[in-house]
Amino acid sequence: VPETLNPILEMIFLEVFPVVKDSLQILRDWLRSYPEKAKKPLPRIIGMHKFKVGNVEGTRGVFPHVVWKIQRVMDCYGQMKEEDKEKVNDWLKKFPGALEFFTNSDMSGCRLLRVNNRLVWDSVNRANL
Repeated sequence: VPETLNPILEMIFLEVFPVVKDSLQILRDWLRSYPEKAKKPLPRIIGMHKFKVGNVEGTRGVFPHVVWKIQRVMDCYGQMKEEDKEKVNDWLKKFPGALEFFTNSDMSGCRLLRVNNRLVWDSVNRANL
């Protein structure tokens, strides 16, 4: 990855990944709280949460779509050979919180599938919640 992208990637890890991490936990809690609703396509927004961009704070919807997108990245990371993962981990150390996110985020129990253009809870992984 070119060094010139580091400032952009740092901003993503500092400002976007906290939203992803929070969305993951809120989705997990939502699935536990509404198991009957979780059997149907998920709503576009499942709640609200705070976020921060630069020095500005606000409130935004919690979109399950965010979790669906990051699970694909996490799957790729999880399937890497150990030697490749070590290289990626060394690179992630450049960005505050990035290595922690990739090594500690638990996607079990809240895996999503896209069916007919709608997100649904992956029934195979429901027992892991």
